[in-house]
Formats: sequence, structure tokens, C-alpha cells
Amino acid sequence: ASADGDKWLSSSDVCSWHNVTCEEDVIKELDLDYYSLIGNIPAEINQLITLEHMSLMGNCLYGSIPPEIGQLTSLKYLDLSNNALGGQIPEKIFNLNS
Repeated sequence: ASADGDKWLSSSDVCSWHNVTCEEDVIKELDLDYYSLIGNIPAEINQLITLEHMSLMGNCLYGSIPPEIGQLTSLKYLDLSNNALGGQIPEKIFNLNS
């Protein structure tokens, strides 16, 4: 783990968190590849409405892809590969911009 990983726990300024990229204090990218994440992708992911790039590849995510990801209308890049996700891909994902 990097020293920047401590920012996940100590800072309320999300834009200073490790692997979070912001523009003008708005979250644009979340890049948590091989970050040892374990569990389901929470439905609350839909609260990141300005997100354009999300990569969660190479973790231990399981369960199904929440349909709420389809509400991220600014999302242009999504990588969930190399996890243990199952089930069908929610149809709403196919309606995203790119």
C-alpha cells in the first residue's frame, strides 16, 4: 500500500483521496485496479453522477453488477474485469454515453 492510501481514512476532501481524480472539485475518475477490494458493488455508486471513468478491475468483487451503474450518465469508461461478478449485465449500462 502506498502512503497516499492513508488519505482514504483521514481526509473528508474526496478529491485528495488516492486514485480519485477531480476537476473543479467534481469527481471524474475512480481508478481502483488491484486495490484488494472485497464484496459487492454498492447501489449507492449511483451518487457519483459526475463520474466519467471507473476502473475496478482485478479485485475480489462478487455478486451482480448493480443496475444503478446505469444512472451514471456521464460514464464513458467502465472496467469491472478480473473480478467474480456474476449474473446479467444490467440493460441500463447499454444506454450510457459511450
